[in-house]
Amino acid sequence: MTEIVSFLAEKAVDPEDPTTRLVSMSFDEMKIEEDLSYDSGLKMCPGLVTSCMAANEEDADKLATHVITVLLKGLTVNWKQIISFAFTAKCTSPELVWEYIKSAIIAVRQQGLKVTTLLCDSAGQNTAIGNLLRRRME
Repeated sequence: MTEIVSFLAEKAVDPEDPTTRLVSMSFDEMKIEEDLSYDSGLKMCPGLVTSCMAANEEDADKLATHVITVLLKGLTVNWKQIISFAFTAKCTSPELVWEYIKSAIIAVRQQGLKVTTLLCDSAGQNTAIGNLLRRRME
C-alpha cells in the first residue's frame, strides 16, 4: 500500500497547490467466489483470508468469501486509485475492518495526503463500523 500511495503523492500532487493533497477515501466489501489458485504475477496463491483480517489462526486458513477494497480519489485533481485490498471471511468483525481502514488512513497521511472524507455504502458491516466510530467519539 505504501508504494502506491507514495507514487500518487509524488505524481498527483502539485507542491505549489496544497489543495491537490486533499483526497477522499472509500471502501467497499464484495462477495467473491471461494477459490484458491496460483497467480504468477503475484507469485502466490491468493484466496485465503488475509492475516490482518483473521480473527484467529483458524480463520487465517479459511478460503475467503469477501474482499474489501480501499480507494483514494483526488478532490481537486482528477485521479482515483485502489490502494489496498484484503480477503475476508463471512463474519469479519467491524473492529478488524476499522483497524484495516485506519491503517490505510495512516499510510496516506504519512505520504502527505489528507483524507477529508471516508465513504462507504450502507451495507450492514459498514453501518456497524459507523456505529463503532460514533461510540468511540462520544
